Parts: sequence; structure tokens; C-alpha cells
Amino acid sequence: MEFIGATHLTSIIQINMMKIQSFLCTALAWMMGICTWAQTTGEIHGKVTDEFGLPFPGVVVIADNGGQLMGAASDIDGKFRIKPLEAGRYQVMISYVGYDTIQLAAITVKPDQITMLDERQMTVSSVTGPSVWVYSERVKLINYDGDHIQTITDNELKHHAAAGGGDINKIVLSTFSDIKASPDGQELYFRGSRAGSVLYFVDGMKIRDNNITVPSSGISSLSVYTGGLPAKYGDTTGGVIVIQTKNYLQELYKQQSQ
Repeated sequence: MEFIGATHLTSIIQINMMKIQSFLCTALAWMMGICTWAQTTGEIHGKVTDEFGLPFPGVVVIADNGGQLMGAASDIDGKFRIKPLEAGRYQVMISYVGYDTIQLAAITVKPDQITMLDERQMTVSSVTGPSVWVYSERVKLINYDGDHIQTITDNELKHHAAAGGGDINKIVLSTFSDIKASPDGQELYFRGSRAGSVLYFVDGMKIRDNNITVPSSGISSLSVYTGGLPAKYGDTTGGVIVIQTKNYLQELYKQQSQ
């Protein structure tokens, strides 16, 4: 019978503990990679000026989506960028000590796109104290990301004639005139691309199917890419359809706050 000394036994335990720690770190990094990939995000850009119309650095800008906060500060040119933001609708608060707070309601963030806010001018607070000014952003007629990305939001899906059954292909076909379907309706063709060249992603995960059904009430946004694809979607001669589903906690928070 072989006896193991205390020193030797301690070394064995330490080696095993190091192996376990290495395994846990690898597993954690892998899981974090999956979580990061599963999130399809966008950005909010804007600019603030002082009471004289000059760039205002150091202004705090916070985007709130169902209690999930993300913030930034304006730079020396008065410009700010908030990213990464999950697709959805945000309340944006712009504030600085001694100035009235500006609140922008229902700012829509779309996957892989930049939401450009109108330039905002800060106002010095009155002697009675700071006020909160609430504004609604105008719908932009110019898409700063080009015409190769088109997004349908959940609000638009509520009034979409083809959204009832949740058939993604039918929704896309009834929205975009330059996308055609095969005779059986199972395949989509983007500007003359070959069959099977359309990629589908749901919450960042690639779906190997060409006939996807998602309840329209659970869709946060549906984006269609006809060109200029981000590298993360890979290489394809056709287009890409990205479905972002709603976040349960954000929807619950929204209902409770109404």
C-alpha cells in the first residue's frame, strides 16, 4: 500500500484546483461570447449646446429602456454617443447642474443602426429651480445608414396586414417590393440572388430554415439587409433578415409604468 506524503498530497490538490479554475474561466468566457453575440445592438448620437448656441462639453446623457440605464457625456464639441444599446424604445435624459433637464420620449433604437437626435440647446434654470422639458423626436426622413437597411418596429407591426400569422417571409414580401418569392413561397430572392442565399437571425442566432414563424406580438423589430452587411452576419450573395424579440422584463416595466 502506497502512502502519499502531506507535501505531495498538497501539490496534487493545488494542481487539480488550477485545472478546475482554468476550466471555469474557459466556460465563462465561452458563455460571455454567446451572450455578446446574441445581442443585436444600435447607437444613439446627438449634440448639445449652451444658452449661447456653443458646443457644451460635460453634459450627462442617459438612455433608459425599462430600467436598464446606459449613459455618456458630451465631448468638447458637444457631441455624445451612447452604445451599445439593445433594440427598443428609450427615454433619453439630458442634464447638467444649473440647467433645465431635457427629456426625449420614445426614442427608437434599431439593430445595427445609429439613431441621430436633433441638436438640443440647454437652458439655464430659473431662480425657482430647474425644470424638465419633455420633447418628442421627429421621424427622420433620411436614413443615415443608407437604404440597404430597412427596419419594421413593433408599433408598425401592430398595423401590418401580413403580421397576423407571424410568417416572416410574408411580412417581408408585403413590405419590400424588390424582394421576390419562389413559386411555392418558401424561398426569398433579393435582387436576383440564387435560392438559399438568404440568412435569418433571431436575437443574433443563425436559424437554418427558410420558413420562420414568430408571433408578431413578440417581435421588437424586423430588419432587412439588402447590402452592406456587417461582418458578424458572414458572407452571402443574398440578403439577411434579422428578428429581434421583445424583452419580457422591459415589457413588464413598460406596462407597470403606464
